[in-house]
Amino acid sequence: MFDSPRTQVLHNSILGSGTYSSLIEYRFPNSTGVQIANNLLDGGILARDGAAGTLSGNVTTATPALFVNPSAGDLHLAATAASAIDRGVALPNVSTDWDGQPRPQGGAADAGADERVVSLPPSPPQNFRIVD
Repeated sequence: MFDSPRTQVLHNSILGSGTYSSLIEYRFPNSTGVQIANNLLDGGILARDGAAGTLSGNVTTATPALFVNPSAGDLHLAATAASAIDRGVALPNVSTDWDGQPRPQGGAADAGADERVVSLPPSPPQNFRIVD
């Protein structure tokens, strides 16, 4: 983004696969008050040409293994995506993920566009008795 004051870049999942080193860039002196938070990417975040912003909760070391099926464009978090799950910071204005599911599902929001939904096992039956 350029010359864009108070812009927010929140909860994106980006796999550049080495095509560009800085997958999020903000630039020029009028880009002030920028907030870049909870993004999941395999590249850097770069301020250029006098831009100013706040970065928090971003994970810049993503690999295809973090996602369900990245080659098919499915960037839902895999169950093994520990480096992204519960790694975000609280953003009161972001209460759902890409699929409309509530965020957070665990102790904190997940980095990226998807919030991993953990299904709990069913509760054991209550007041159960066996009758012969």
